[in-house]
Amino acid sequence: MVTATLVAGGSTPALYAGIDVSRDHLDLFVQGTRKPRRFANDDAGVAAIAASLACSSSSATLAAVAVESTGGYERRLLQGLLDHALPVAHVNPLNVRHYARAMGHLAKTDAIDAKVLAEFARVAGASDKLRLLDANRDKIRLMLKELVSRRRQLIDVATMQKNQLHQASMPQVKQSIQALLEVVCAQIKAIDQEIEKQIAADADLQRRYENLLSVKGIGPTVARVLVSELPELGTINRKKIASLVGVAPMNDDSGTIVGKRMIKGGRHTVRTALYMGTLVATRYNDVVRAKYQALLARGKPKKVALIACMRSLLGYLSAVVNQPAQPKNS
Repeated sequence: MVTATLVAGGSTPALYAGIDVSRDHLDLFVQGTRKPRRFANDDAGVAAIAASLACSSSSATLAAVAVESTGGYERRLLQGLLDHALPVAHVNPLNVRHYARAMGHLAKTDAIDAKVLAEFARVAGASDKLRLLDANRDKIRLMLKELVSRRRQLIDVATMQKNQLHQASMPQVKQSIQALLEVVCAQIKAIDQEIEKQIAADADLQRRYENLLSVKGIGPTVARVLVSELPELGTINRKKIASLVGVAPMNDDSGTIVGKRMIKGGRHTVRTALYMGTLVATRYNDVVRAKYQALLARGKPKKVALIACMRSLLGYLSAVVNQPAQPKNS
């Protein structure tokens, strides 16, 4: 993991920037400037931002550029900044918004958000909590994440069409549904092939992918999500990775009141994939099945027992993912 730090000795000041992303515009704010600059959210706009940041870093060291997730509108920007070898951090918008409120920034505009992102990058970077994307590995992961997301969308379309096929009675309607299903299934197959190609292009990703597949309960779909959307797997301890995914129980205590611990936050798509993998593992993985049955025997509700198994499986995957590649289901 790469983290943003202040420049040693202080001779060259560290520079932080934030970019607010919308469908049509990119608002760039560099600390030390008076106001944000607006660019179009297209290839030309990304190139102009990269040139502007390169110019700014001529008098100071550019430590980090914070970009928050915005439903996919940020992908072109992230790829472009990585292509220009700029230190970019892909941050959680919920964390940034909580920070803004804590600092008293209650108003919300694109210009304000850009400034808040730059300030968030400075604070998080100074406390060593800002992860910068790797120019080589994370470019592949960004492409994989987009491919995996598209595959989910196609699966949803296929499921919907199959349900409609069962309800249809007219031959013309059935024929239309079946024709669309053929197209969608062909696209799913093509996406699967491209995902395999992208993973195979990186030896480290391929090794991690094969290691995950070696665990009973983890199939290709779950493994693809983990390698593309959870790069921290195997690099941080079990408590931190459980919190990152959203399967760590959080305390809710105040004074003498001890509240019920519940899971909160985390990466939804990763947690969903891990849930499905754990569900399969409770049937076919001897270790997970034994833990699940033991928890049920102690009176734990099924959902609580399953979440506990998710944490255990996630911890095991953290240990397995960095080992030399093993044969599947060995």
